[in-house]
Amino acid sequence: MANTYFQTAKIQIGEYLYVYFDKYRDHKYGAIRSKDMKNWEDISEEISFPKGLRHGTVFWVSEMIFDGLKMK
Repeated sequence: MANTYFQTAKIQIGEYLYVYFDKYRDHKYGAIRSKDMKNWEDISEEISFPKGLRHGTVFWVSEMIFDGLKMK
């Protein structure tokens, strides 16, 4: 059976473009990254997300805001 992925989000960090996606049937998230958008590296086992996360969005925040969000 083919994999089904939903709700992708992307962000450029340094030389890599990261794409995060919901592995709907596996009930977890995955991620890949690329420097050239031709060759992709699966980094799903190297990342972690908060328990219960569903359909997230990637966005930049200042370190001060990030620290405040971590405290909640």
